[in-house]
Formats: sequence, structure tokens, C-alpha cells
Amino acid sequence: MDHKQFAEVPQIWKPDAHHGKQVKKLKKIIEDKYKVEFGDYMDFHKWSVEHLCEFWAEMWDFLGIVSSEKFETVIDLNVPMSDSPKWFEGAKLNFAENMLKYRDDRIALVQDACSPNGRAATDGGKGIDVLPAYLQTLTLIELMQEISQ
Repeated sequence: MDHKQFAEVPQIWKPDAHHGKQVKKLKKIIEDKYKVEFGDYMDFHKWSVEHLCEFWAEMWDFLGIVSSEKFETVIDLNVPMSDSPKWFEGAKLNFAENMLKYRDDRIALVQDACSPNGRAATDGGKGIDVLPAYLQTLTLIELMQEISQ
């Protein structure tokens, strides 16, 4: 699949007012930096697909990813997605450092797993696995308590 074909993938999630706070912040940063204006979420999504490298470079910065070496390239768009191109080539980072960098009540770990019965739901034959809402989140303090037991 060519990266431009992502625009043709059916939308499976759209942020609502509750979930959209961080998306709106990122959207504003990109609008200001790239002198663009997004009318709605789908405009933002379209831009992110058409400007894949710029979007993911902004996402890296927005998330505050800590690295000893920043990436040289986000992704080589000449490599088809079906060939699994390398992302953020040249970056050197410590995953644990990034997960555990906030020593407060912010979420440090999100576990996205199958439902308690171990089975994923399906989308009715469209080829997308849809997991029931079974997420476990832990703050750093909760994580430390879990592993100390």
C-alpha cells in the first residue's frame, strides 16, 4: 500500500470533545507552523497522510520523546508500506526512559489487550480486528506498586 492510499482507508475513530483536547493542541501547532487551516478532523487527517514525514516529525516533538540521538529521516516514502519501511531511522532512545519520565499522576503505561476472555471482536469481515474496550492504565506510582508486590 502506498502511503497516499491511507486517505482511502475508512475512518474507524473520530475524536469527540472529550478526547480531542490533545489533538486540538497538535492541530494548532501544525496550523501555525505550516500556515494551513483545518476545517475539521478529516482535513487534519488528510494533511497528515499527504505530509506523512512532517506529521510524524511534529508528533515526535509534541509527545516530547527523549532520545540520545534524533532521527535523520522519519520514513523513506520510496519504500512501499507493504515492505515495512524503517521509521525514525537514526534515532536512539530508551523506551523505559520515555515511559517513566513523568513522576506524577500522568499515565505511564497503557496496556491494550484482548477482552478478559482472550478473544478479539471483528468488524464483520472488513479485515480489521476491533478489540473491546479493555484497557489498563497505570501511573508511575501504580506501576511501581505493581512490580514491588
